[in-house]
Amino acid sequence: MNSYNFVDENFFDNGKNYCVSNSSTKLDSYNATPHLGLNGKLIKGSACNVYFVWNGGYKCFVPNANTFNNLFKNWKTIIQLHDDELNSISTGPDISNNACLITGNNNTYLLTNGEKHFITAPSVMEYCNFDWKKILKVPQIIIDSIPNGKNIDYGI
Repeated sequence: MNSYNFVDENFFDNGKNYCVSNSSTKLDSYNATPHLGLNGKLIKGSACNVYFVWNGGYKCFVPNANTFNNLFKNWKTIIQLHDDELNSISTGPDISNNACLITGNNNTYLLTNGEKHFITAPSVMEYCNFDWKKILKVPQIIIDSIPNGKNIDYGI
């Protein structure tokens, strides 16, 4: 089992300064694979880019500090990986700019890339470091009109 170092939040200047890269540049090595053991976690390598691992163990680029702060409680839970390990994890779709957490009548979702992803339990919210205080209340009729994506259901 790997031991991981957690990133000091001061590295990110409390989220004010954030490195943004052209995410169309694939960092994966030829033999990259999903990493189920990091599902629901925030990770980074030596560069300042942060990824959320989900959707079957794929790392998904978080595009900026505003998007990060829309979703997550804090910067303290980001796991620092060696670049070789980071590059061995398959890349999934980026988290969309201004992605957010939404709720209607009762369920909570991650809204990214035009899809809502049902967060199946409070323990999943906690496991993923999602911030309860950041959930936006949206009329149910709007939520019903958003296409469904994959559920977020690990970490319980």
